[in-house]
Amino acid sequence: MSEQIVTLAYESGINIFDTAEVYAAGKAEIILGKILQKKKWRRSSYIVSTKLYWGGKAETEKGLSRKHIVEGLRASLDRLQLDYVDIVFANKPDPNTPMEEIVRSFTHVINNNMTFYWGTSRWSPTEVMEAYSVARQFNLIPPVGQTDEEDDWLDMLEMNDERTAKKVRSYSMNETRKDDEDREDRHAPIGPLDWIPAVGVMRYRNFGRSGLRVSQIGLGTWVTFGSQITDEMSEQIVTLAYESGINIFDTAEVYAAGKAEIILGKILQKKKWRRSSYIVSTTPCPDASPRAHLSC
Repeated sequence: MSEQIVTLAYESGINIFDTAEVYAAGKAEIILGKILQKKKWRRSSYIVSTKLYWGGKAETEKGLSRKHIVEGLRASLDRLQLDYVDIVFANKPDPNTPMEEIVRSFTHVINNNMTFYWGTSRWSPTEVMEAYSVARQFNLIPPVGQTDEEDDWLDMLEMNDERTAKKVRSYSMNETRKDDEDREDRHAPIGPLDWIPAVGVMRYRNFGRSGLRVSQIGLGTWVTFGSQITDEMSEQIVTLAYESGINIFDTAEVYAAGKAEIILGKILQKKKWRRSSYIVSTTPCPDASPRAHLSC
């Protein structure tokens, strides 16, 4: 049925197919990609747009951080079986990510031929103007347009009754705000002491001034990996940490003379967790002394 709908749309002159990473948890992109591959229409004869914000369950797979914009769009392209999309939309504003990071990230994916344009969805005029101001200030690429769900509803209903239109618009916007507030309550930025082990729920915060969402507790490797415990125990620790919600693994080239990085790398390769679901940090250090970990 999906193929028949897309085929009828294309043959009737519809030339834009809009999807999002969140639609049916990515299945919508997969199905559309399979149809486009099967039909073999000229790629230049139609437009594909997708939206980014909610890409997965992991904290790093949400929002508009540089990490999620790049990795989320790459994952969308894989599901769509396309080299590029024509337009990618920021599916909602992200108050936890600086606007400069957002604009720079969309400029990056455009410059790397992953998309031609970027746009916004459900952004306020103030937020759109801020994006334009940042783009002008740093010679970046601004958004080209906006799509709004409530406006789409009004267009489809073709209502002539202004009172009814206002009610629908109010309902749509209130539901959107309620959903957004629920999500923000769950993922609001918090202080360094807000994780409560007794409750058993990992909390997350922004990393520095970026939009990267990291767990309140990170897993460092210098004390253990490659020196004081076995590789098997290291794997158990990393697995337990990941399954407990820890999403950042910190290491350095000097830890255990590089063995910590090797062991961590082997564990991550073996576990085959989604690369977008965790963060790895490392530190180059010229000091090779036994106590170098204290200064690096």
